[in-house]
Amino acid sequence: MFTGGGKTVVFAHIIKRFLQENLGKRVMVIAERSKIVKQAQKTLGKILGCNVGIEMAEHRVNMNHDMFAPRVIVGTVQTQARGGDGLGRLGKFDPSGFGLLIIDECVVGDTVVDGKPIASRKIGDVIHTHCGYGTVTHVFRNPVHCLYRLTTRDGRCLIGTANHPVLTERGWVPLSLLTTNSILHTTTISKGNKRERKGLRRVWKRVIENWRRSRRDFASGGHPSVAGYEESFISGITRVKSVEVLESESGDEFGKVCPDGYVYNLEVSNGNTYFANGILVHNCHHAVAPQYRKLIDYYTTNPDLRIVGVTATPDRSDEKAMGQVFNAVACNYDIHFGVMEGWIVKPRTIMPTIRSLDISHVGSYCGDFKQDELAEELSKDKPMYEIAATAIRLCEDKKTIIFCVTVKQAERLTDIINQLKPDSARLVHGGTPEEERDVLYHDYAERRFQFLVNVGVAIEGFDDPGVEMIVDAAMTKSRARYTQKLGRMLRPAENIANALNEHADACARKQLIADSTKPCAVYVDLVGNSGRHKPIFVGDVLGGRYDDDVIVRARKKAEKAGERDESVDMEELLAKAAKEIEVNKRRQALRRANIKVRVKYTLEETDPFNIYDVRPVDRTGVSEYNTRKLNEKQIMFLTRQGVRDADKIPFCDAVRLLRRISADLKAGRASYRQLAALKRCGLPTKVPWTRASASVALDKAYGKTTKEETHERRTEQIESGHAVT
Repeated sequence: MFTGGGKTVVFAHIIKRFLQENLGKRVMVIAERSKIVKQAQKTLGKILGCNVGIEMAEHRVNMNHDMFAPRVIVGTVQTQARGGDGLGRLGKFDPSGFGLLIIDECVVGDTVVDGKPIASRKIGDVIHTHCGYGTVTHVFRNPVHCLYRLTTRDGRCLIGTANHPVLTERGWVPLSLLTTNSILHTTTISKGNKRERKGLRRVWKRVIENWRRSRRDFASGGHPSVAGYEESFISGITRVKSVEVLESESGDEFGKVCPDGYVYNLEVSNGNTYFANGILVHNCHHAVAPQYRKLIDYYTTNPDLRIVGVTATPDRSDEKAMGQVFNAVACNYDIHFGVMEGWIVKPRTIMPTIRSLDISHVGSYCGDFKQDELAEELSKDKPMYEIAATAIRLCEDKKTIIFCVTVKQAERLTDIINQLKPDSARLVHGGTPEEERDVLYHDYAERRFQFLVNVGVAIEGFDDPGVEMIVDAAMTKSRARYTQKLGRMLRPAENIANALNEHADACARKQLIADSTKPCAVYVDLVGNSGRHKPIFVGDVLGGRYDDDVIVRARKKAEKAGERDESVDMEELLAKAAKEIEVNKRRQALRRANIKVRVKYTLEETDPFNIYDVRPVDRTGVSEYNTRKLNEKQIMFLTRQGVRDADKIPFCDAVRLLRRISADLKAGRASYRQLAALKRCGLPTKVPWTRASASVALDKAYGKTTKEETHERRTEQIESGHAVT
């Protein structure tokens, strides 16, 4: 279901029906972030009318007294799946007591990631991934009681939690399951003899070939795939020497490697991976990852358990097969259908041109822009000021979200907007404290400022029906990511949201939206010199029913309207573009048919032997007829006389034409060009035409008058007094 389509409301009603039909069962709802968990608890409590428990961080559900425990529990996958005993908080929940499951890691602080300790990494930092470069979108810090120390043959050392996966020749394997001599992917060439390095490279080539053929995940445990992985990124390989277990009770050794008692993890865009102490690891933060797999395997020990998954972006960037968990798609409800059914507002788009913006030289990885290069271009002063001025001009006083690539870019853009329009913009990103973020969201909901500038925060788990416009200063080629952004503004006005449910007719709902304070929402797609790149725009999301040429045509129309600061209805624009292309295809088909008729007619009337009413001599057996060709001078002469394709006429026939045309010119007879015109006019060519008689006949045939006739007519007019002097 599309972003903003009410997924929480939908599964709330599913839960309500399930609880009514299964009185002794409970429901577990799993989300990924704390904000989503709190929003889900609030919505579920309102619809179900019962107590909804939270299992997350300091929030704990008391399961000691089964009778008084809540029947619906919402929690994060991280909280339930983590723990030194192997089960974490999962152990407190009995799988047999749950009938419905709804689904909406870490290394120590001194671990070096791209030259800096992981503990010092911040939101917006650009680091290496297996696909090139990615941006840090979240930093996680969690307490730990058990660690694993990995040592490699070339002297590397990585310390992390048991289930943190590293890339081996067998795929993504947790630290605790690594074996001696396993091959690891590193950032530099492994030390060792030449023969061993060649052998390791052969193994990697075989692994890559298997990935490309199968398009499946690395390991059977549902670990993240490496879509977009290229052989050129395999810059180094090494082998595992040893793996040790370090317990917090072991004393000095544990305190030396983890003095603060915390482990750290990064959520990274463009591949969900990073290099820790030079070894490629996965951040395991998204859907079908080991933590989710662990949680699902635990609850499915109950054979009667039903699993329901809801998502706004089934076309995931890592191409993860949802079929590993879900057997079927019950409903695919896209934005177009939501608009047609009157559940969300109609999206419009403005595509203003930013003259100073040039992203043509920005590279691509895994189907999207290189984040560091894109951020560098967008952070330049000229584009920054032009983007800020454009946002202020187009958005007027409308409530607006602005998406940015990095924190540095967002901070600079916020400052510029506040310079041009004081106190109108505030910034929020992954590093903003939770309390400060809640205050900021509250002020934004109360319209105490206009522009909410953010870096990857408002893209999911942010619900504000009052958002009227979006300015995308973080263009992308990822359709899934763009759809998430677009959904932030599609919710109808809050004062009519409940009233929509009272109307069974789609037309009545659409009319209610049209008469509301928010009849539509506008997405501002910034247009610069994109070169070979084709950033996603609204038409790509809504144009699923149309061919690519229709979307391209609609894009050009939208960009042309954007030069005049005009917003366009993309649905209407796509329909108009499709109709125009269909009309053009029909015209071209008629034109082609007409051209075929004309070509055929022209070939018949300009046959040189048909002009002279003679047939060429059949000389197929004469070698000279087949081999000799006219020289350039002869071909030019025939062409000047009006003979088409003179170079394609057989040699002997061409010689006959040359002699006939030359004889006619010397005798003063009609030229070949005149005879061809007479033939077209239906006049006989066997008549001994002279050049003068042929010219007179052609003038009469084409309605022209000769000089003598013109002179005679002029004389008659003067004598009768009708001429004007």
